[in-house]
Amino acid sequence: MRKTALIGAASVALLGTSATAQSAFIQALPDVLGQVVSGMNTAAPDKCFDGRWSPSAADNDKGKVRVQSGLDHYRELAGAGADVSKAFIGSKSFRRWRLDGEKQDPRSLHDPWIGQAARLEQVAFTTGNWNGGYHVQWKALAADGTMLGLYDAWMNKSDTGSRFIWLDLYSPAQTDKAMANIAFCDQPGDVEVWKEAQAKRAAKKAAKLAAEQADRATQGN
Repeated sequence: MRKTALIGAASVALLGTSATAQSAFIQALPDVLGQVVSGMNTAAPDKCFDGRWSPSAADNDKGKVRVQSGLDHYRELAGAGADVSKAFIGSKSFRRWRLDGEKQDPRSLHDPWIGQAARLEQVAFTTGNWNGGYHVQWKALAADGTMLGLYDAWMNKSDTGSRFIWLDLYSPAQTDKAMANIAFCDQPGDVEVWKEAQAKRAAKKAAKLAAEQADRATQGN
């Protein structure tokens, strides 16, 4: 799996002005973001982050088929109480399953809703601009329409459709902690990190230019 070409430190551009919105986004940012930054490469160009690259309608249609295949595989395994790690990518350092923020080993976890859910209704879907991954969210609904919880997933293409990189489950009272499902390059959250890094770089450049101008003005007096 590719590591995202993040630029600069892993500081996050905040989605909104309120402290609540900022805190929710920071808490939702995946642990893997820090892992990627620590081993980042420069594969993705700026146009993957600034909107010049975006998935086509065909990319999205194919992606939805792929993620449904991956979800079906997960539901089959989890419903049988089997090892769901087979529905995840092979890299143990990247794959993750959490329930309300608490990690569990995909090889021996218990999904609390999979047996009760009459259906998983897709409520958000984004194909990465790099066209290698997907950020998907589903509501788990009981037969009477009651919401059991929210599934929030980052998935990667595979030969058989797609596999989970991480899967976060949120109970109804915790759904506000899920990541915003918005445009990304290679993994959810990386566009915000890139924008923050760009802003810091521009501010640093402006400060340097101002200092140089002030220095020249002092020398001219």
